[in-house]
Amino acid sequence: MNQLFGNSNIESTIPCYRTILLQIMAIQYLVKTQNLYLNSDNILITSSGGILNDWDVEEKDILRSRRHERLGPWEFRSSLVLLGHHDAHTIQDDIESFVLIIIYHALRYLHHNKRKRILYILNSVFNGQARLHTEEYVGGVARKSLFLHTDYIGMDFRLSSTPLDQWLAHAIYAVKEWIETEIAKSSPKRPKMTIEEQLAYVAGTFRPSLPVETEPTFMPPRVLDDHESMVELLTACLEANDWPGLVDDKPCDVLPSLLAQEKQRALESRFGGYC
Repeated sequence: MNQLFGNSNIESTIPCYRTILLQIMAIQYLVKTQNLYLNSDNILITSSGGILNDWDVEEKDILRSRRHERLGPWEFRSSLVLLGHHDAHTIQDDIESFVLIIIYHALRYLHHNKRKRILYILNSVFNGQARLHTEEYVGGVARKSLFLHTDYIGMDFRLSSTPLDQWLAHAIYAVKEWIETEIAKSSPKRPKMTIEEQLAYVAGTFRPSLPVETEPTFMPPRVLDDHESMVELLTACLEANDWPGLVDDKPCDVLPSLLAQEKQRALESRFGGYC
């Protein structure tokens, strides 16, 4: 999808914005085939919108393998998968992956108010990882913080398209709600203790009894329990009269120039400005 966003023949971000249509197509396809695996390489942009690549091949692959066990590229894996919260890949993980894909390409190709922070956001949220001595890679904290607190992009993050902004705000909230409730649902229930009991516990003279197994806590309906509200809002966005909002709306890949500037600053810092 990077090559297609940067296609010089595309004169407007309209077909790029229309890749959001893939939210409907991808979710419907995922529900139909249980192909819980999504990344930007599967997405093709056309002049009229977007398509998922090689659907027939995908369906045959699903019959031959357990596709839900594949996690997809690091940059777009869900927060909870990266943090080891659960092993089984869910459709909610793929919905989060799609939201991450939209945020990534919006930052890189579309008009927005965070140009000065693009490299910081991309490196922290999408590329940030650490390697353990076991050669395993861990990460996901930054992208979880993005969804839970709008860290890195900030609460004032705006795209040039107001309808797209509205959809993205709804999508970020939906992922935030899912992450919060999934963590709360799996967190161990610890018995409440008085101050005296806590002091005795620290001193080793008091040990509370193990919590008794109870019925699961009632979980109110969540946006990502199904995809209907996201689809409805997306459909409304696509029909909005003020979408997109800029006259000069040609997509532009700002990453190469930003990387070149970063490299130049690093050289100047190393050699004292003599380059």
